[in-house]
Parts: sequence; C-alpha cells; structure tokens
Amino acid sequence: MAAFEGYSCAMEEATANQKGDIKKRAIRAIVRLTGLIVLLSVILTHLLQRLTPHPNYLIGAIMSALAPAIIVPLVAYRYFVIINELRQAKREIEILSNTDPLTGIHNRRHLFDLMENALRLAERQQFPTAVFMLYLDQFKTVNDRYGHQAGDEVLVETARRVSHVIRETDIFGRYGGEEFLIVSPFLDEAHMIDLGERVRRSICEQPFQTAAGPIHVSVSIGAANTLHQGYAVEALIHEADQRLYESKRNGVIPASWRRISPVE
Repeated sequence: MAAFEGYSCAMEEATANQKGDIKKRAIRAIVRLTGLIVLLSVILTHLLQRLTPHPNYLIGAIMSALAPAIIVPLVAYRYFVIINELRQAKREIEILSNTDPLTGIHNRRHLFDLMENALRLAERQQFPTAVFMLYLDQFKTVNDRYGHQAGDEVLVETARRVSHVIRETDIFGRYGGEEFLIVSPFLDEAHMIDLGERVRRSICEQPFQTAAGPIHVSVSIGAANTLHQGYAVEALIHEADQRLYESKRNGVIPASWRRISPVE
C-alpha cells in the first residue's frame, strides 16, 4: 500500500512541478518587465525635465513612480491572460496528440511514453507491474458483416467498458486496430488473473448495442509481469504478445480467459 501511495504521489508531484515551473517563469517575466518599465519611466521623465525650462523634480519623481504603478498591473494582467490562453492551447494540443481520435483513450505513441515512465518508476521502487494485450476476436468479421460504423462503435464501447473495470492508476490505450494494451502497476500474478478476468467479462458478457443491432464480441488476452520478464518495455510486450498469440490459437492461457462468445 505504501508503494502504491508512493506511485500516486510521484505522478502528482510531476504535475505539480510542471505547474510550479510555469508560475516561476511567469513571475520572473513580470519582475523583468516591471524593472524595464521603471527604467523607461525614469529615462523619459529625466528627458522631459531636461526639455522643460523650469524643471520640477518633485513632479518628475511622482511621474516616475506613478507611470509604472499604472502600466505594470495592466500589462501584467494581459500577460497572465495570454499565458493562460497559451497554456490552455498547449493542453488541448497535447490531448489531441496523445489521444486516439476514435476511442478517446491513449494512442500508441503516448501509451509507450507512459509505459516507459511507469516501468522506470517500478524498477526504481521494485514493485511488480503487469502488461495486458487485448485482441477483439474476429473483428474483421464484424466490419464485413455489420459495416465499419458498427466496428467503430464496438471499439469505442470496448474502450468505455475496459476503462470502467481497471484502476485509476492503470494505463490503458489503443495499441493498434482492434488491439488494446493495459499497464497495471502493483499487480502480482494472482491479482493479474483477477484483473484480466474482469476485463474479459466486461467485453464478453453483454452484447454491444450498435446501429446495426446487438453484436456479441469475444476477446483474447495475453499478459506478462515484471516478476519474470524484468522491466524492459520490449521484453514485456513481446511476452504478452506471445501469450496473446497462444490465447488466440487455442484459448488455454490462462484457462479463465478463454473466448466464450463467437461473433453472431
């Protein structure tokens, strides 16, 4: 439990550090801007005093102080508005670049980035992590028989169902086509079977309601764990993919993940 909390704290700390860096950069920019405005105010006031036949240095000093006091808040407010707009735009761009446009979950590229980060942390803190490969059986038959729109609906609903049964700390994304990948920190082999069964049941037990009618879908699952394969991304994916191939071929690894519903 302590390691699980440490993992969550590490993720929250990374987000907080990113926000803190943005605030620090903004504050430094405002300080530099204030100094520049004060300097320009003093220089302009001095020049005006030199051009005046009877200079009043008290008025000049007041002008030098008032000008920054009026200008700086206005400029700072606009600066922060622009910063917030840019940050929001950056966030939206990141979401678009990291999200699968159809299902709304992580795309393959972002999935690998998150997986690498999670495995580095797991190796550093020495806790087990499981990797699941999911494959929707006979998905081509779904597309051929019911149409690509129905196939898209099945993919979207698969993402929704799986998202509801995995944990908040699990990483879930679309690996490609009808394949999905889950990375589950703090999961030993016993609990790995439990999670895999929950995922299987979420997909197989109820038909998918689509515009073309209800469609029964089954899933093949392959899994690997850092307890045996280590923390290398390639080794874990290779092992999970091998297990998936065996599951697709004969449905016996593990027995509780056998395909139960052919496409109808």
